[in-house]
Amino acid sequence: MKKDKTLKEILQGMLELIEKLKKCIDVQTDLNSYRLEDWKRMDKDFGLYLDDEDMSWPDDFEEEWE
Repeated sequence: MKKDKTLKEILQGMLELIEKLKKCIDVQTDLNSYRLEDWKRMDKDFGLYLDDEDMSWPDDFEEEWE
């Protein structure tokens, strides 16, 4: 019986750990999205424009490299 109780406590502790880890990951994801938006805003303020459409520089670099 004591072994079952110990295993139950371990499993409950692991479940709590997983829940807290998920919350931490969610908070980190939110923070990263805010940081990205802030970086994009600062990027435009300083005259650097990075759009997904205008990302042909790797191809240009490879052509010049050859």
